[in-house]
Amino acid sequence: MDAKGEKKKIHLGCGRAKREGYINLDSCEAVNPDVVWDLNQFPYPFPDNTFDEVLAYSILEHLDDVVKAMEEIHRIMKPNAILDLTVPYWDGFGFASDPTHKHMFTEYTFDFFTGKADFSFITTARFNIKKMDMQYHPKFKWMPKFIKNRLRFIIKEVVVGLHVTMEAVK
Repeated sequence: MDAKGEKKKIHLGCGRAKREGYINLDSCEAVNPDVVWDLNQFPYPFPDNTFDEVLAYSILEHLDDVVKAMEEIHRIMKPNAILDLTVPYWDGFGFASDPTHKHMFTEYTFDFFTGKADFSFITTARFNIKKMDMQYHPKFKWMPKFIKNRLRFIIKEVVVGLHVTMEAVK
């Protein structure tokens, strides 16, 4: 909380979608963010335990080092702070068609940061996954979820992204 008792929030890689009540950060000066910063540069320009909430929509896939970025995000988050993020799904057209995408993600990727996955010993950044939703391609919107979840193993592009809400463990 800041001096006024309000949650301190940041929107990483805001682009043109700046949010009211957030510190909007982007590497592109043209979008006029509150803070101009390249998220591939470490450490981020904030003290430890600064933020109650972090938004990272469609940004992790563009960064050079996802593990290091998640460690920095964890560092600037307060204990029990919320990280709300979206990433493209590994076999979606959106992931494969964008030449700026450097990383792919599955529903198991973020287990790495819970300590439950193999090789999670590589990082000390820990989060609890509070919620994970698959983002489905609009052409499958009308189908029941259980059918979409079965079809995704047969047809590409059923799932186009993931929306994950995580809580910082400190």
